[in-house]
Amino acid sequence: HAIFQCADTSVNNTITLQDAKAVAPKLALMGLSLSTIEKAFATLDIKGKGCLTLDLFCDWAIEKRLAPSAVVGAKARENAVESKDNIYARLATARSPLSS
Repeated sequence: HAIFQCADTSVNNTITLQDAKAVAPKLALMGLSLSTIEKAFATLDIKGKGCLTLDLFCDWAIEKRLAPSAVVGAKARENAVESKDNIYARLATARSPLSS
């Protein structure tokens, strides 16, 4: 569900391949490569509507055994990266001649 929400940028309970491609780096942190996402669309979008519903996507995720722990781990890694960035920003500000 968290993976779907990440890709559902328009918050309309559907995702398009373009939506998924736009957030591909975030999905990669959750263990989903772009090629896996493309294969999912090719397999699941049998009506050719160009989008996947939450139910369809969740059924696929369960079948593929996408672990919720992978999502939690990805979020922890994302937070760790953000924390490092904040530290570097503070260091840069502290060293800046304008900060005196």
